[in-house]
Amino acid sequence: MDCARTKSGVLSESEINQPKSGAAKGSQPFRSEAKSKVIVGWLPSLTFAFGNLARMKKLILILSAVVVVLVGCVFWYRWDSETNHGYQFGYYGEFNRFGNALASISGITVTQAWANCDVTLEEFGFFAKMASGEPIRIAVGERDRIRSLSGALLVQALHSEIETQTKK
Repeated sequence: MDCARTKSGVLSESEINQPKSGAAKGSQPFRSEAKSKVIVGWLPSLTFAFGNLARMKKLILILSAVVVVLVGCVFWYRWDSETNHGYQFGYYGEFNRFGNALASISGITVTQAWANCDVTLEEFGFFAKMASGEPIRIAVGERDRIRSLSGALLVQALHSEIETQTKK
């Protein structure tokens, strides 16, 4: 009787003659009834990750929406700050509001406009002439209170600024 020794002791002849599971020369790597500790070890994590597909789809949808919004914001900023489109909102909104208010004052002709373009429109201003030919310079800083005005209040504030410059 041929016997083989293992950790647990001596194997019988019938145990020795049974086909072995696992990889052997010229055979398949695993038999269907054989279990792999490697597969069993990471299978629960795959079940957790892919087990709840509705949850995964929701997560992917939310992340995709965030990416689309961020990319959209970057493109909007690039489009809006690249050229002045004449709108009273956006990057050049305050600049356009001031230019329109100044142009609405009778006897004033805007000769030149300037702006300090950075991440935000920090400072901007206008050079203008009165009907008498007297030059006027309107400069608006980043923290000037006049910058938050619009409509009739802005026109009134510009009138008072022009009056202070012409009284000198």
